[in-house]
Amino acid sequence: LGTRSTTDLSEGSNLYYTNARADARIAAADLADIGNVTITSIASGEILKWNGSLWINNTLAEAGISAVGHTHDDRYYTETEISTSGQSNVHWDNITNEPSFLLNITGEPLSDLSDVTITSIASGEILKWSGSAWINNTLAEAGISAVGHTHTNITPADSTDASSFIAMFDSATGDQAIKTDGGLTYNATTGVLTATGLVLGSGNLDMGTNNITNVGTTTFNTVTYTWPGSDGGVDNVLTTNGSGALSWTAGGGGALGGSGTAGTISKWSAVSTLTDSFISENTSGGANIVVAGKINLSGVQVKFTSTGVINNILTSETNTGTGSLRIQAGGGSATYGGSVILYANAHATKPGDVFLGISSGSGGSFRFGNTGTDTGSDVFTISS
Repeated sequence: LGTRSTTDLSEGSNLYYTNARADARIAAADLADIGNVTITSIASGEILKWNGSLWINNTLAEAGISAVGHTHDDRYYTETEISTSGQSNVHWDNITNEPSFLLNITGEPLSDLSDVTITSIASGEILKWSGSAWINNTLAEAGISAVGHTHTNITPADSTDASSFIAMFDSATGDQAIKTDGGLTYNATTGVLTATGLVLGSGNLDMGTNNITNVGTTTFNTVTYTWPGSDGGVDNVLTTNGSGALSWTAGGGGALGGSGTAGTISKWSAVSTLTDSFISENTSGGANIVVAGKINLSGVQVKFTSTGVINNILTSETNTGTGSLRIQAGGGSATYGGSVILYANAHATKPGDVFLGISSGSGGSFRFGNTGTDTGSDVFTISS
């Protein structure tokens, strides 16, 4: 047989191969010849995707994959285009207005940023924007008060008065105050408004049917009064000591000054002073009321009523007197005048009489003068 090798053997149905024969068999086979690969109407650019039992050909869209380096006109990626199981690359050359950034700032200090300036920083300081950079400030330098601080004044938004206050609320008592520890409080539950200082008002105070309670002094028209601590007795009156201290005094016991004469009717000569008047009482006989002066009656009608004789209604003096009784009507001037009328009212069965008489033995007479007084000449005389 000579010298022979496996290359001289015909393969036939024998399953033995040389490397060359195996390479040739593989090179002559297609991918679709593999048992778990199914390729149908494949086109350029498609891929194989495992469907759970076979590798089948898919376009990128069918496989849910976006092409590398594709272009987006609207400049955003949809959720479908970038999935959690894939990735997309954007080349740096395709980005305009590229920003500068560190690939990793872990471990870098804040002061490395271009717009941050930190100098001698201490615990508790903050960064405050100066208009061009972030600069470290203390709270005082930044104009910020610490948490839990106290404000003497708080200006409400609708007020320009820096000394005004907002209402404070005491959760323990329910009182509301204009300022902390203020003298004016209001309790919305009880409806009580309490003021420990002076309350000023220019309008009316209407209490309705409620009461006013005051346990201190009261000032009326610049005068301050101190009130007694209890109610007075029956018929007591409220008096003052002249310095505003009020007290209860029995009625009728007020101090009256002055002096008078027994039997004389008193008159007020001052606010709290009594003295004698011109009218006196005579209880020993004769006239019971004596007027030591003139009586002027204006527009008054004096009526005397009696079933008998009313004697001596008008008399000059006693029986031993020397004075005259004068009855004058009118002023007696050119424009004023009057009459003296003596009239006895008549009855149907008895006429009235006007009697003028002179006591017998007196030597008197009825005289009619030309002046109406006893100083003129007699015109007509009737002797007794």
